[in-house]
Amino acid sequence: MLEIKNFLNNRRQENHLTYYSFDVLQRFPLKHGTFSRQGGISSAPFDSLNVGENTGDEPNNIAENLVRIEKTFPCERLIQAEQIHSTTIVFLDHSSPSIIPSCDALVTQTPDLLLMIKHADCQATIIYDPEHHALALIHAGWRGQAQNIYAKVIEAMKNQFYSNPKKLLIAISPSLGPDHAEFKNYKQELPSSFLPFKTNGNYFDLWQVAENQLRDQGVLKENIHIAQVCTYCNPSDFFSYRFNRTCGRNATIAMLE
Repeated sequence: MLEIKNFLNNRRQENHLTYYSFDVLQRFPLKHGTFSRQGGISSAPFDSLNVGENTGDEPNNIAENLVRIEKTFPCERLIQAEQIHSTTIVFLDHSSPSIIPSCDALVTQTPDLLLMIKHADCQATIIYDPEHHALALIHAGWRGQAQNIYAKVIEAMKNQFYSNPKKLLIAISPSLGPDHAEFKNYKQELPSSFLPFKTNGNYFDLWQVAENQLRDQGVLKENIHIAQVCTYCNPSDFFSYRFNRTCGRNATIAMLE
């Protein structure tokens, strides 16, 4: 796992919003970032850039927060998934609707579509194929990882775009770190393949799980970039469901140019 010690230092501010990005993706015709929870209009406990519906926040607040994100990353249209912790993958083009029902992976070769994943402890993962200029944005919570959503998305990109796993670049957002990923019922909830990544007690290193799953698909170790920023440990920057069950959702976005 490539350590990104300076992820929180790679900070940008536009239109009063703050977002963080990965150096490895900067040289490509691709815009991306994980937004801080600051800069929106939602009130506590959703303060302030909440993008998650069904959290208890006012719909008008969420709508305005999304407008602010679109102003920061001008695009043809913002497209988000109606996430359900599945392994369902949807390929997008100019005819795709703005909300994709019942899916957790958005994939495209179409430029100017601003893809968005909502998360609060789950991994929001960008997969970029520089050889075929193809993009995937994935919602990978522990349920998605238990179903190996990474393997399914990479296989779909191989079939659709002829992607070579050795050429893929991976960027994984701030998410729940190994000191706070506790699973008291792990014997019922997690597959046996997770056991090598069990740390102290009932805790698991889901970052290492992700790296292992990606490498099993042929992704090179040096192409896997994990922010290694724990959402639970950084509640002023990011929403964390484990830290505060009633909370908003962070936004990670990516768009081909």
